Amino acid sequence: MGADKRNFILYANLAAMLDDLPDDAAYARAMRAVCRYAYDGEEPDFSDCPDRLQGMMEMVFTVMRRQIDSDTKAYQEKCAANRERGRAGGKASVRARRGAGEGGAAGEDGPAEGECGAGTALTPGNAEPVPARQPPAPAKGDAGARRGGAAFRPPTADEVREYCRSRGSRVDPEGFVDHYTANGWMVGRTRMRDWKAAVRTWERNPITRNRAPAEDIEEEDVLFCREGWREEFDRQEAEYKAQQKRWMEKYEAVTSVGDGP
Repeated sequence: MGADKRNFILYANLAAMLDDLPDDAAYARAMRAVCRYAYDGEEPDFSDCPDRLQGMMEMVFTVMRRQIDSDTKAYQEKCAANRERGRAGGKASVRARRGAGEGGAAGEDGPAEGECGAGTALTPGNAEPVPARQPPAPAKGDAGARRGGAAFRPPTADEVREYCRSRGSRVDPEGFVDHYTANGWMVGRTRMRDWKAAVRTWERNPITRNRAPAEDIEEEDVLFCREGWREEFDRQEAEYKAQQKRWMEKYEAVTSVGDGP
């Protein structure tokens, strides 16, 4: 293991293999062997264990060693890549400083190729680099501005109500606006981009699609909900009682078989 890395990952599926060892002593010895290999590269010796236990210990250690070696290799490759990027960035900074200190020479012959970064303009007759104007950065979370489109504007309850009326939607406009105003008009962790699409999503949600305000519900709908529910309840209750009666008749018929005078 690399000398600069003083930890390792014990994956849950590998740790579960330790639970299959026969006792706590074997568990502790296997775990100690894994830690010593991860930290110091020390190979364990299980030759003093009984034959069956030795095989189990070697199998567990072999699987864990492969994972530790794989993680160590990935870590070392990542460190090497970071060092290379650091050296490349350091060289670029040195070239930039040298170019700034030798402005006179650069003014006569022009800047060396690659010393002026992207987004830098040169004034006529002057080799001093002048930063070009950059467009202002969009506000954090404003996805529309990042793509160059219009920024999102939260709708009013009247706008939502008009859109719901045009679609015949039963979504409650005030409830919709209150819900998204409370969470900052976020959809999960993303800023909302299209509130009309969110309304259509609410229409497909069985919890939110029928939350229309009371003044928008027709009288016949209220009567249907009240009377229709009662009729359905009475029908199911009658079916249950009829089935219960049939069960009792079958039970009595079975228990009366063989009972004679």
